[in-house]
Amino acid sequence: MRKPLLAAGAVAILSLGLAGCAADDGGSADGEWPDEITLSLVPSVEGEDLAEALDPLTAYLSDGLGIDVNGVVANNYAATVEALGSDQSQVIISDAGSLYNAIQQYDAQLVLRDVRFGATAYSAVAYTNDPDKYCDDEPVMATYDAGPAELSYCNGLEEAGASALGEGGPIGIEHLADAKGAKVALQSATSPAGYQYPVVAMREQGLDTDKDIEQIPVEGNNNAIIAVANGDAEIG
Repeated sequence: MRKPLLAAGAVAILSLGLAGCAADDGGSADGEWPDEITLSLVPSVEGEDLAEALDPLTAYLSDGLGIDVNGVVANNYAATVEALGSDQSQVIISDAGSLYNAIQQYDAQLVLRDVRFGATAYSAVAYTNDPDKYCDDEPVMATYDAGPAELSYCNGLEEAGASALGEGGPIGIEHLADAKGAKVALQSATSPAGYQYPVVAMREQGLDTDKDIEQIPVEGNNNAIIAVANGDAEIG
């Protein structure tokens, strides 16, 4: 059986930040249009698919803007912020938490926001391989449109056969209190949906996340799900 989704939580927004750019004329800090810019981002694919994912984007932007747009792959969202601050990149595609840091540290400006299947945001979700412990009802299957993928949901997150955008919540969040003593796969501490919001949610449910759970560090959404699927973690 596919692993159920336990709880939809706080929203994290994918954003593009542009530092040193005049909002009224679209040019550089001195008002001149640059000959080239470098874009830093964290792709949603890995390995040999990187070029296939990145090249069409930079080619599209180069054609549309009439300048050279170079793409640089970052290891994580925090690295995109540092690339912006050191002027190694003039544009970054990052998450909400890193965008906030870029604004605070380097006066970045939000100029675009991602829209995926009609959704401009997504919710943090918790996966489990123990539905008897964390689900009030029988898990049902619904299609997550952004995949598209058919996933198992419980606690009323989605109706059976529904089309899901990955938005909503918080739902079923009270069950995080049942995670005491469990292994929990968590992503980088800079990830709003993969670490920050889940940790805050667990603490609001009375858990000491440093003592009451065993944190299993993972890199990326895929590895959080794999950790649950393989039994390395009870929740991801």
